[in-house]
Amino acid sequence: MIKSIGEEIGGGANSKIFEAELVGSNTKIVLKEFYMSNDYRINGTVEKFEKIRSKHFPKLNFLQKLTFQNKNYLATEHINLKDDFIYVCSNSIHNSRNTSICKAESQRRENKLDEILDFENFLNEVLRDLKRITFDNISLYFDCYFFGTYLRSESTISYKIVDLDNIEFWDKYESDNFINNKSNFKDAIIGFVNCFVNDKYINKHLKIIEKVLK
Repeated sequence: MIKSIGEEIGGGANSKIFEAELVGSNTKIVLKEFYMSNDYRINGTVEKFEKIRSKHFPKLNFLQKLTFQNKNYLATEHINLKDDFIYVCSNSIHNSRNTSICKAESQRRENKLDEILDFENFLNEVLRDLKRITFDNISLYFDCYFFGTYLRSESTISYKIVDLDNIEFWDKYESDNFINNKSNFKDAIIGFVNCFVNDKYINKHLKIIEKVLK
C-alpha cells in the first residue's frame, strides 16, 4: 500500500515518473503514470513482466499495479537509491517532455565519463545474454535498456531492462531475431556513449562498439 507520493523524478514521451513510499517501509519505490490509456498500459506491462520474470537477464526485481487515491500506477523498484551509482537511459533525454526533471540523467551528464572500464568484456557479456533472450523469443527495443555506472570519471558498466513498454514476443525463433536484438542494443549503447561520455573519448568507445557489435 502506498503511503505517499513524492516529487516527479523523470518522464518520457508516454509517461511521468514519481518517487513514493510504502506503508510500513522506509524503502522508496517508483511509480509510473501513463499520459494516455493508463490502466490499459499498466495491465499490459504487468503481463509482460510476468512473462520475463523467470528469465535470466538483468531486470527489475518487482513490478505491479498499485492504487493510490483512486488512481492506478505502475509500481517498480527504485533503481537509483545509491548516491554514487546510477542507472540512466539516453532515450529519456531525447524524449522527455521536461528533461530538467530527469534527475539521474542530469547527474550523469554533469559528471561525464572519461572511460568505461572493461567495456569490451561488458559488450560481449550482453551479447551472450541476448542469445539466450532471443532463444526465448523475446524482442528488446533500444529504449528498454538502462545503463548503470559510478559517478566518477572512470567506471565499470552494467545494464538492466527497465522500460517494458517496448518488449515484444516473437511467435517462433528465426535467425533475424538475434540480429534485431543486437541492433537495438547497439543503438542503446551508442546513445549512452554519445550522451554520457566526454566528447574527446567518444570515438574510442564507439570503435570498441563497432568491433564487438559489427
